[in-house]
Amino acid sequence: MRSPFSPLYLLLFIFAIGLLLAVVQVGAVTIAFGRLGLSQSSAFLLLFASLFGSGINLPLFSIPASRPPTPPADPILRGLLRQMQQEFTGRTLIAINVGGGLIPVFFSLYLLHHNDPGLSQLLLGIGGVTFISYLASRPVPGLGIGMPILIAP
Repeated sequence: MRSPFSPLYLLLFIFAIGLLLAVVQVGAVTIAFGRLGLSQSSAFLLLFASLFGSGINLPLFSIPASRPPTPPADPILRGLLRQMQQEFTGRTLIAINVGGGLIPVFFSLYLLHHNDPGLSQLLLGIGGVTFISYLASRPVPGLGIGMPILIAP
């Protein structure tokens, strides 16, 4: 079985880590996290954990599914995104991503604990993010729910 990671993907990942280090050191992200009550090292740890956690999906449960159509691979992305072919089992696995799901939820709970937003502000924020996420999300056959990266919360 061939590895799902291409050398180009690894180089892009290393570049992203370097860019993350540079941005944190320059202070652009540090100022934003400072307003949230985090130190520079805590902000870096949170961003680093989110970046590494983005490759970890924790299975929650599975549901019955029909066989998805096999879309033709885009020749431009074929080398960058090698998808391992998995045998169809008739089930869809529902999972939560550590870097994009668990860490943001725990950080949000931390912020709620250390700050006391009013109930109206809390509901308005949750409602706004939910509404925009609902409008921007689209089902991607064989993959899951997709959302443009600059819109995702």
